[in-house]
Amino acid sequence: MAALDRPIRPSRFRGRNGDYDEPVGKSLPHSRLIIAAAREALKPLGLAQKGRSRTWLDDRGWWVGVVEFQASDYTRGSYLNVRPNWLWNPKPYLSFDFAGSSDVIRGKPFIEFSDEDQFRAEAAGLATLAADAVLEYRRRFRTVRAAADHLYRSSPRSGQAMLDTAIALGLSGQTRRATLLLRRCLKSQGPRRGFLGSRHRRSTRKRIERTTRDLVEGLEGATGGTVEVVVHRSSRTESDSGRLLRERVERLLPLVHDAPAFQEFILREIALAREVLGLSGEFTMDIGK
Repeated sequence: MAALDRPIRPSRFRGRNGDYDEPVGKSLPHSRLIIAAAREALKPLGLAQKGRSRTWLDDRGWWVGVVEFQASDYTRGSYLNVRPNWLWNPKPYLSFDFAGSSDVIRGKPFIEFSDEDQFRAEAAGLATLAADAVLEYRRRFRTVRAAADHLYRSSPRSGQAMLDTAIALGLSGQTRRATLLLRRCLKSQGPRRGFLGSRHRRSTRKRIERTTRDLVEGLEGATGGTVEVVVHRSSRTESDSGRLLRERVERLLPLVHDAPAFQEFILREIALAREVLGLSGEFTMDIGK
């Protein structure tokens, strides 16, 4: 994305609330044909099917290529999504972590099922397109240094994209760039909203109370009855994702100047991510030159 940091459709993937893999049903001929085409094109490249879903994983050690033959909500058919998932950010779900790939797969290909012969041929073409994208990502991200250079040239704008790029830069020894990007990422999150001044909080509370009072008076006048308002005060002043991103950047900033310590920390994070996602324990990471 840039980065598209999102969990992949929870109807099929392990999301924040559990595992939602979509099985291949006996009554779904288009799903069976997609799986068969994917097996023919992707298995020889070493990709593994995720359970019985329409998703295939390309385990590259420190990142995973995710190939998703995404179902349509409206008709029988399949979209195609192919993106890398960086493993240096441990989380219990897969995500598309880089979307600067319009030159790998243009648009969002979709094929619709009419009959088995038609769909079998189009599914084979879609699977071949996926295989080509897998090979292209392997070429682009063959080393951490190659990934860092590619991510940096993509001019990351979102906080997560800046964090991912900074980690790749730090791992490849580009400490100055990594530090500047981490600081920029921290700045992009703005001030901690939990530290608003008391004057600002009082002003906001008065506006809310005034608006609520006007609303209650209007409702009581319209209904002729009494309206009771229950106010729930929340202690959450910063989104969970924003808070976690900020905490992670603050954790990495002191480490990035110590290359061995930074690399050791990230390697532990990758190992944790692999364990959480159920990937094999052994992996290698080629830093590159």
